[in-house]
Amino acid sequence: MRLTDGFGRVMGALRVSVTDRCDLVCSYCRPHGAPALDARGLVPSFEEITRLVRVFLRLGVTRVRLTGGEPLRRRGLAILVRALKTAGVPDLALTTNGTALAGQAAALARAGLDRLNVSLDSLDPARFAAITGVDALPRVLAGIEAARAAGLFPLRFNAVAMRGVNDDELCALARYAVSRGGAMRFIEFMPVGVAPAAWEHRYLPAAAILESLRPVLAPGVTGLPDGPGPARYLPLAGGGEVGIIAGVSRPFCGTCDRLRLSARGALRLCLASPLEVDLLAPLRAGAADDELGRIIRAAVRRKPTGASYTEARAGMSVIGG
Repeated sequence: MRLTDGFGRVMGALRVSVTDRCDLVCSYCRPHGAPALDARGLVPSFEEITRLVRVFLRLGVTRVRLTGGEPLRRRGLAILVRALKTAGVPDLALTTNGTALAGQAAALARAGLDRLNVSLDSLDPARFAAITGVDALPRVLAGIEAARAAGLFPLRFNAVAMRGVNDDELCALARYAVSRGGAMRFIEFMPVGVAPAAWEHRYLPAAAILESLRPVLAPGVTGLPDGPGPARYLPLAGGGEVGIIAGVSRPFCGTCDRLRLSARGALRLCLASPLEVDLLAPLRAGAADDELGRIIRAAVRRKPTGASYTEARAGMSVIGG
């Protein structure tokens, strides 16, 4: 029986936050001045994560993405990748800021990682440091090259497009992604965990992102295409493509098939909702897989129909993105 919510949406994707720690303090995720994350909190072991993922697989989930915080801050992440592939995950992806990728790309590839997304909000070192709080662009670019050398294709790159911050280099970012054998995806700045005034000042809607990209788009592109996924892809002149994720101006809640497992072992039903259901406690109390499945099914039936970002409260670094 498929894992279906109360609105008939079939759940097929699970994002697993393996840690809430991160070495960056990105302005759209963990703003400057925000309190340090609790690195001492109890997190599920790799064995516990693998067991929970197995339960989700039995319920019909086919796509798993490892997130954080910064997932490569979790020691020995390749061990978890191998365990999840052995458990039968058909499509296993990783989203990373890339700062530690150079030293781990080869091990991740050997462990069986299928896909890789790297966050890259600017190609200018000073601007990158201003956005992320760390002068780490050379390390990120080195990590991208290591991933390519390890055969981790196709590469996807993520950039949060922000007015007055990086909106003048969207074309350059799109060209860079194609030059590295991948595609850039521009994400609308979401009002999650940031002050409303700060969000409104920097928010760049999808229509403005598209207009900024006009010089590199293929002739005849007039707007965002329809589609079921969060990213809507547009062809580039000369080959390649670029994606736009319009979670604010064009919400895709009606086709959402995502669930999230937080770094504390809680099932989060929606990025923009505080509703969570603890899975780690019953697992540690001895619940069998069938019982965990029943808990998950009951929780998923409560998945909200749409986003209400005013209720999100926690920042992206805590939620898992």
